[in-house]
Amino acid sequence: MVLIVVYNMRVQDLEFEERIEKIEKALTDAIVAIRELRLTGKDIDFNFPMDPTVESEDIPVTIEIKEFEEKPERTQGVRQRVSDAVTKTFRKPVEEWRGLPFVEAFIPPFNSRRDCYSSA
Repeated sequence: MVLIVVYNMRVQDLEFEERIEKIEKALTDAIVAIRELRLTGKDIDFNFPMDPTVESEDIPVTIEIKEFEEKPERTQGVRQRVSDAVTKTFRKPVEEWRGLPFVEAFIPPFNSRRDCYSSA
């Protein structure tokens, strides 16, 4: 499972379900298109934490790609392609209703055998 967490969205960015759905679909399609990942849409979840203090379009959006298990086929190059795809793809639907000064995406290291992990 991969969890995409999008930080610094304004409340008005998320007040319409259609906007969230557009973002989720665009990002899911972009990630699934990277064949080395062997992911389907069911393997990707989203979280859009609400921060009512974010009111300006001038605040950069940060996207964290979490629970991205380290595997031999997920090389540095593939991980970079994922980050690049997420930042570029995120802009398209969001810029339909607002400006985006800066979007960044990062993938923290995660290895379920090395890091603390539990699933129930």
